[in-house]
Amino acid sequence: ALYFAAGVPTATSSLGDRRGPYIGETVGSSRHAVMFDTHFATEVRETSGLVPIVGSLGSGKSVLAGLITYEAVRRGITSVMLDPSGPLAKLTELPELRDVSRHIDLTAAPAGTLNPYAVVAQPRPEDYKTTAALEEARKLAEQDRKQLALDVATMLLPPALATAKRTRLLLGDAIRAVGGKSTSSLRTVIEYLARGGDDSQDISNYLGDMAEMPLAQLFFPQGGADVIGEHPATFTVITMP
Repeated sequence: ALYFAAGVPTATSSLGDRRGPYIGETVGSSRHAVMFDTHFATEVRETSGLVPIVGSLGSGKSVLAGLITYEAVRRGITSVMLDPSGPLAKLTELPELRDVSRHIDLTAAPAGTLNPYAVVAQPRPEDYKTTAALEEARKLAEQDRKQLALDVATMLLPPALATAKRTRLLLGDAIRAVGGKSTSSLRTVIEYLARGGDDSQDISNYLGDMAEMPLAQLFFPQGGADVIGEHPATFTVITMP
């Protein structure tokens, strides 16, 4: 079995989707153009669109990711790039992308930029054929906001408090009471918890302290914040150098 497997019988020299933007060529005795369509897997093959880019340090992973994203934006595909170190933010300065791009530097962004209620965009009526479909999309968006708010609030708590049996229940009750509208805020959740018992007070006090920390303020809007979910940009690059 090992000898047979060493022959790699299921391997192929074929690479790419044979459709979509050109991203390079294969290396070897014969060279072939490689094209990659970001939506081919999901829309045609009906499989997962997850594509890992694997390589050693300096092998060009970021360059390839930038090229794929560049081509996607040129085709009008809404794209979000997370690049903590920041060099790929220069893509937003290219003449052909400048008018449809924006760069968010989280180290200098205003409070509330990552408000979990606002980063989930409100469904647009023009994207749905029926009123029922639009209403269902709005309900799903509200559920997404509440789940995201619960995850963020739990993440901000210390491990001992976050893993306590009552913590998730109390947080869930508070977030459920606040609702899932895009105009909601974690500060409203804190205010609701503050009106509860001793366990709720502990959670409220800690989240209130975290709301004053520089980076944690990204989750707590103070009014007029430029949130990710309310911008028409086709291409968004988020960095935190």
